[in-house]
Amino acid sequence: WFDPKILNSYDNYLQSISQLQSVIAGTFTFSDINQCLNYLKNIKEEKVFLIISGNVDQQFLDDSQIISQIYSIYIFCEHGIQPNQSIKTSSKIRGSFNQIEQICIFLKEDIKRCDQDMVSITITSSNDKKHIKPYPTNSTFAYSRIVLEKLQEIQDRQPYGEGQFLRKRLQIGVDDMYLSMMIDEFEKNYSKHSPIWWYTQDYFIHSLVNRALRIIDLDILIRMHTLLYDLKREIKQSTTMKSIIVYRYQNMLISEFKELQNSEGGLLAFNSFLLTSIDEQSQLTFYSDLSENLNIIGVLFDITVNLANQSTPFTSLGSLVDISDAEKQFLFSIDAVFQISSITPISQQSWRVQLTLMDDHNGDLKFHVNRLQQDISGRTPWHTLIQLLIKMDHLGQAAEFCQEWFYRFAVNGTKEDAEVFYNKLNKSRIISLKIPDNNQSSINYEVENFDNEFKFISNILSIEDKIQYPIISNKMAKLIVPLIHKHFSVENIYLYASIDDEQTSNDWMKSFPKVIESSSTDFKKLVEQIINAIDVWFAQPLVWNRSSILFYSIDFQSMSSSHNTYVQLSKDPTSNECIVIYPSLDRLYPIISKCKYAHQFSAINDCTKFIVERDESSVFFIISSNTDLFDYESIINLKQIHAIYYFNVSNVKFPKNTKKISGYFDDVEDLFKQLDIDLKFNQQKHLNLSHIYIFSKYDPQKILISQLNKKQIEFLIVQLFVYILNEIPSLTFTSEEIINELKNLQIESDDICQVFIEKLINEKIDIYENGPLILKIASRFVQKQRFHSLLMLSKALFMMSEYSNLTKVIDLPAYVYRAEILFPKDLELLKSNCNAFINISTILFGTRSILTARQIARTAANNGLIAVLFEIELPKDLKVLNIDKEYIIFPFGTIFRLNSINQGPDDVWYAKINFANLDFKPIIDLLQYEIDISLTWLTFGNYLQKLHRNDEAENYFKILLEKLSIDHTDRSSIYNNIGLMYTMIGKENDALQYFNLAEKHFISDSVKKFKNKNIPNIDDSSPTKSNVDRSTILEHMADIYFEQKNYQLSIENYEKAFESRTDPNRREICRKKISRVFTEKKQSS
Repeated sequence: WFDPKILNSYDNYLQSISQLQSVIAGTFTFSDINQCLNYLKNIKEEKVFLIISGNVDQQFLDDSQIISQIYSIYIFCEHGIQPNQSIKTSSKIRGSFNQIEQICIFLKEDIKRCDQDMVSITITSSNDKKHIKPYPTNSTFAYSRIVLEKLQEIQDRQPYGEGQFLRKRLQIGVDDMYLSMMIDEFEKNYSKHSPIWWYTQDYFIHSLVNRALRIIDLDILIRMHTLLYDLKREIKQSTTMKSIIVYRYQNMLISEFKELQNSEGGLLAFNSFLLTSIDEQSQLTFYSDLSENLNIIGVLFDITVNLANQSTPFTSLGSLVDISDAEKQFLFSIDAVFQISSITPISQQSWRVQLTLMDDHNGDLKFHVNRLQQDISGRTPWHTLIQLLIKMDHLGQAAEFCQEWFYRFAVNGTKEDAEVFYNKLNKSRIISLKIPDNNQSSINYEVENFDNEFKFISNILSIEDKIQYPIISNKMAKLIVPLIHKHFSVENIYLYASIDDEQTSNDWMKSFPKVIESSSTDFKKLVEQIINAIDVWFAQPLVWNRSSILFYSIDFQSMSSSHNTYVQLSKDPTSNECIVIYPSLDRLYPIISKCKYAHQFSAINDCTKFIVERDESSVFFIISSNTDLFDYESIINLKQIHAIYYFNVSNVKFPKNTKKISGYFDDVEDLFKQLDIDLKFNQQKHLNLSHIYIFSKYDPQKILISQLNKKQIEFLIVQLFVYILNEIPSLTFTSEEIINELKNLQIESDDICQVFIEKLINEKIDIYENGPLILKIASRFVQKQRFHSLLMLSKALFMMSEYSNLTKVIDLPAYVYRAEILFPKDLELLKSNCNAFINISTILFGTRSILTARQIARTAANNGLIAVLFEIELPKDLKVLNIDKEYIIFPFGTIFRLNSINQGPDDVWYAKINFANLDFKPIIDLLQYEIDISLTWLTFGNYLQKLHRNDEAENYFKILLEKLSIDHTDRSSIYNNIGLMYTMIGKENDALQYFNLAEKHFISDSVKKFKNKNIPNIDDSSPTKSNVDRSTILEHMADIYFEQKNYQLSIENYEKAFESRTDPNRREICRKKISRVFTEKKQSS
């Protein structure tokens, strides 16, 4: 329901909303046109009934009608259509109404018609068993039959009590009172009515079942399987034993109808329980005028049932339900198959299709079902269902299915049996599936063996705190590997070759790099191989291996590339403090004298308090007393502790895998050498850490700008700058200007940096070599609130964006990976903002190799850093730049949406994100709507001012004026925009100064154009031409003079503006303003 005023008087609408909810499931309200349209465009599986109230916007109406998911539109005006409104008619518009009750009456009819039309159909051509042509979704007939068969085999028939699930799944809010009541009614009183009563009386249940069968929604079908089973059984028990002719009307897309026309003599199946009537006229009531919708064909199915040649159950509703004309209605079981006898026209857009009910044992369609069933048959119904999802390429749903239903329907064993897998003490586990020769008596490591795939998959996906090494037989691998490969705790997957394995191609394994194939049939040797891998994994070095190569690896997502040209950043380590605990000052004096920030403590409590108070510090902690590390457990677990050093400690005992330990030392110089390495590493770390910008938790119904916090503003400004990148003219900066700006970021101007600056000035940036540094500098500009300084990088950033759009990757993989190191506060932001938009400041290179990204992330984690491995889901039509087969480049400002983040057993955080630039665009559009100024490079400063960055706005305009030539055609627009900015912040005299400059430049520019009118003048440096005219500038000045009560100057400028205006409406506005000034002047005197 779209109504611009609905938020202002929501309580007045509640009764109307309640009436609608009694008719249709899921009632949503909107007051913003753009938000409403975006919501409608994102609906894929459902049909929408749209109510539009208030003054009807014809453009909105036109836009709505072309959205295919909208079934019908209702115009609601309590006082009727306004005289000045002319609403174009169309097949989707049901009419204009002044009472909600009237809409509800039409809505009930349309819902019934929509339900009729939405039932999908499967067709097979005659004499073609091997080439069945299903539509609108492939193999829906076969899939639904297999699902129902397998659900029928499941013994547990107590699925109800699932109301919370249905509410969440169907997005039912607390305000959907009637819908909640229907769910409660169904669950509590299911046994009080027959299954046919529920299916025919309750439109909600009817629609829910039909939709689930149409799209094979396994979650819904499982939860409704008692109803489905009982419905089939009741139809069979009450089967009508007579020959009849029944009718059913349904609208079809013309493409679907042509498929039907080409299949005369073939077979047809409705993928649902089929409701029909012996009254032909009652079905024709579903007919609607299709003259304005040439893509739709109306079809009247004329169905003949010959008692002598049928075994498919169907039943009359006459004695089963209490509804009007029940004795005329017949319900067919979902197993019904019909032969297409003839197809004849009724009118230009309606046809009669004569069908004959076939014997239940007819083999044509069942041929396809049986063939599919052979491909996916499993030992239990649950095995078959999960393999069906895999066959449908729903791998994610298959994995979720394993986890969701494992505990409810354990096949062999109990819930308690499964829980033992969660209670292992070690951080690693070896787990095998159906390995017959699993003789653990000679293996010095526990191997957990599973005898069914369902438990195996579910258990692996539920484990997050252990590194897992699954072993699978070759013949099971193709089924299991796709479901567990992406789980972050799975280290490698080992394939076991049993003696009776058939020789098959393993080309499919190329897509799964974690798979390690073994040709050995000796299970013991394979386990020993895994144990060796585990020992390597847990053999952590006592002394860290730290160098700048790690940061190079993170920038370029490569562990092997050369780093000879890598530009390093530097910073004064003012945030690093060396905290020293020791009983004697003398022996450690060399360290104390060289460390600017060193402190001595003899009491643990005092030391702990000191560290806790320094929230942002990196603490290097030296222990020099004869004690175990465990005595300092309360300290070493503090987040500020970056490194721990043992000095001159005898009989030391400390945890082998404590990653904060940098070493133990007897010589003070060795200790200082390591400390010096670690301090420098920490300095560089702070300048290489990614910054996360997050945009979340905003209310789309409120003014956007009023809600924004500092982080959201930074996020938006980056996106606004990306928006104008291609417009910014070429601005020339000197080497000195760039060096001075970089010094503000503590970036050294060494020889390498000089080369980089020359490339930047000459616009000869190498995207591969210099890309990461450009992004780091851009990120630092944003952090330092120096948004105007981004102009120095504009051309380089634009080049990166353009490069990323050069190549359209047709065969783009679904996922790429990126390892990052983060600040602790940014990690906390991610953990608390799932589903938010994020921008990662340094992201540029992504790798298709999960193993490469994982190695980089683990190296960072082993060096005491917060490492995050991002799994990035990309749309298939995304344009990216391929560096080679492994690497791709993301453009500056790429937006992602955070789906989840979890810490793995390797101390790496694993985050799932997806590309979301298009999803964020409505927010940019909303911001432009609120600011009410078109976003261009000329108005970017005005946006900065509106976002409360006044100083940055001034600096931005200042740079433009400094760098653009004095006769640049857009200077008048810049002067004008500066004047607008000063007007908004109350600096009226400054505003007048720039408005005057704008007018003078406009006049000067006009004179030059007049003198050179015969000489074509193309200004390549100005992609976006000035859109300000002299009359607008004059009006701005007149407005200010009026506010200052300088009526004479106000009148003079209004009159000049009036003379310059050619548009009658604008001239009338000027005339009214002049009249207002004269009135005000007269009253004041």
